[in-house]
Formats: sequence, structure tokens, C-alpha cells
Amino acid sequence: MDKPATKRDYTAEIIENTEAWYSTRNSVAFDYAWGIRYHESEIDWPRVNAAIIERWSKSALAYIKRRAWKVLRDDPDSMVVA
Repeated sequence: MDKPATKRDYTAEIIENTEAWYSTRNSVAFDYAWGIRYHESEIDWPRVNAAIIERWSKSALAYIKRRAWKVLRDDPDSMVVA
């Protein structure tokens, strides 16, 4: 019998990536851009933003948002999911 499809928690994925010891602001910006591009309405953005502020700062959140929109604007093909 096939297992039922489980719904992915995209909010948790971005937060986990944000909290990972190896994450950088640039890597989180890419995750943020991915979330905007593919799952914008499914993500709890206030929780994601709070996790970023907790890890770094409000200015880091502003940087990550700017960088995410730059990725989406300048290199949309980098967001292609295979």
C-alpha cells in the first residue's frame, strides 16, 4: 500500500537552515528567495523573520530580504528545482 503524501513544512525547513551552525546570511537569503518563488503563501514569514533576527539581527533580516529579491530579480534560473 502506498503511503499517503505528507505535506512539507517549508517554514520549518527555512528556520532549520537558519539555525544551522554552518548557515550564512547569503545561504539563508537563497532559502528565503526559494520560499518566495515557490511557496510564498505556505510559509509563516513572521516566524521565519523572527528566527533570522534571533540568530543575527534586524539589519541581517533586511540584508537577507534585499539579497533574496536580488537573486530573484537577477538570476531567476538559479531557483529552478529539478
